[in-house]
Parts: sequence; structure tokens; C-alpha cells
Amino acid sequence: MKSKKVLEIFDALFCFCYSLRMYSFSFLIFMIIMVISTSSTSIFSINQTWVADKAGELIKKEDISYLKKSAPRDYYLIDREVPALKNIEDTDVYEVNPSFNEYSEELDVIKQDIRESRYSSALSALDLLIEKIRTNQRSVIEKYFPAEFNGFEIWDYSMRLGEFASQEDNYGVLFSRRYKNSQDHVIDINVVFSDPSILEYVNLIKNPKLVNRLENTEIAKIKNKYYALEKYSEEEMYCEKNIVVNNDLLLNVVANGIRDKAVIDVFISLIQIEKIEKYMAK
Repeated sequence: MKSKKVLEIFDALFCFCYSLRMYSFSFLIFMIIMVISTSSTSIFSINQTWVADKAGELIKKEDISYLKKSAPRDYYLIDREVPALKNIEDTDVYEVNPSFNEYSEELDVIKQDIRESRYSSALSALDLLIEKIRTNQRSVIEKYFPAEFNGFEIWDYSMRLGEFASQEDNYGVLFSRRYKNSQDHVIDINVVFSDPSILEYVNLIKNPKLVNRLENTEIAKIKNKYYALEKYSEEEMYCEKNIVVNNDLLLNVVANGIRDKAVIDVFISLIQIEKIEKYMAK
């Protein structure tokens, strides 16, 4: 009976303080109750369920916005604008773009050089940044090609100069790789982006009559999705396929020393063209 009486007194005091907007004091009362209720030596044996109910009442009050405005932040019991914990994992709001953070330091240096009219220094830093971005692009794109194939191994990672107009500009050949086997047969690949030559291949594919006039050349279908302009000579053991992924992206595959064209078809089937297209669309 004594503990019940004390409980009623605490309850009345709690409600009175809250009704007078004495939030700091009511919160203090609440904490005293919590300490008493959780103590194993408490002579009052206050029901912990009642304490939890009081916490729920305080949180669910309609004037919680008033509490947020009038009390220091340390006294907030809940922020209704914070999403439930289970929803945070389902959103991308909290994801940080690693690419931007990786380049932010270089960008800050370039902007500072421009502000201080150090244009030569800014251009030099910009060239280094462009090369860093290209290196990172190549490190991603290379994952979409096989590491080895039917006795062919990666022979040269370096950028190889080809016939694409903008190979020395910001676009053109983004990635190049050579495969070589023990017989010195070679497969070269180039990933070409935003180069004028791509539209030339697109126009040829759209006009098959023009292709018919070209020697040893025909239009081929790749993975039942992409079209390619294929040039093949069994006598010369030469096969080249220019796969038009879209108007901005082309995959150039050239094989020398391989008589059977089917070998190249199998090699191309191992290239993850869809993933390259998705990556370059970002």
C-alpha cells in the first residue's frame, strides 16, 4: 500500500510539471522514477511497466513540436522526422559518392589556382586529374573482359593508338587491351566512346546496300541485341568486328592469325557488353 501511495504521488507530480510546460523538471522526475524502479534494493518496488507507459505518453504528446522549440536539444526524447531504423538501409540518401570524394582534393587545387590567376598551374593540375579519371575508368572497364581465353593471355595493358579521331582528346579510346597466344596470334580490343567514327558505323548498319559494296564485309548480330560491322578474310586470317553498343559507345575487336571466325565469336560472348554500356551511361 505504501508503494502504491508513493506511485500516485509521483504520477501526480509528473503530470503537474508537464501541464505547466516544466519539461526540464518533468524529465528529471522521470529519470528519478527510472532509477528507483530499476534498483534491486528499492523499498518501493515500483512497476516498471508504468514507467514505460509514462515514457510513451511523453513521446506521444501532440505538442512535441513545442517541446523541441522551447527546450535544449539534449532534452529531446524523439525526433519524429528521423525515419525508422529499418528504412535507413533501404534508402540511398546516406550513401556517399566515393568518386567525388576521390577527386575533390584535386578540384579544390584547380579552383584555388584559378582564383589566384595561376592558370598554367591549373591546366597542369587539370591534365593530371583527367589522367587519374581515365585510369580509374580503365580499372573498372577491364573487369568486364576475360582475364584469359583459350590459350590467349593479356599481353599489353597500355593504350594503343588506333584510327579513332579523338584518341588524344578527352574521349575516343577509353580502354585498350591485347591478348596473345604462344603462336603469336593476337586479339586486340578497344572501347571507344563519343568518337565521330561511331556514327559512320551506325549509318552503314542502317544502310545495308552500302555494306554490300564493301569487300569481305557484312552486318552481324551480337548477343541477339547489338549490331556489328564485320570484316573477315579467311585467307589473311583476319577478323574485325565493330560492335555498335549505342550512338556513343563502340567496341572494336580485331583478330590476327586466327582462321576460324567462330573463335572470335566465343571470345566476344565472354565480354560483358551490357555492364560496359551501363557503366558508361552513368
